[in-house]
Amino acid sequence: MDFAGADRLVLTFAYPVMHHDHFIGVTGADVPVGEFEALLTRAIMSTPEPVAVVNREGRVIVSNSADAFPAERLRGDQESSIAISSLGVSWALCRLGPTTTLSTG
Repeated sequence: MDFAGADRLVLTFAYPVMHHDHFIGVTGADVPVGEFEALLTRAIMSTPEPVAVVNREGRVIVSNSADAFPAERLRGDQESSIAISSLGVSWALCRLGPTTTLSTG
């Protein structure tokens, strides 16, 4: 929930600010979850192949496939994946293959 009390779910992205190897502070931004999800969804819906953004545990965050729902865990062969490290998170964009299976556990 956001700190200001608007009762909105937000993601807080924060990054340390360094100057010549000295920590000077933290910069950050709150992004409403709905807007972030819409941004990710728009980005992957233009992909012609079935893909999913997953976290480090392999749980689906967002997907363009009706076969991969949020919170399900990918198992098996993800034909290829690309790390998404520029956001400071341990996420990956995975191409869903025919041997990819999903689990809610």
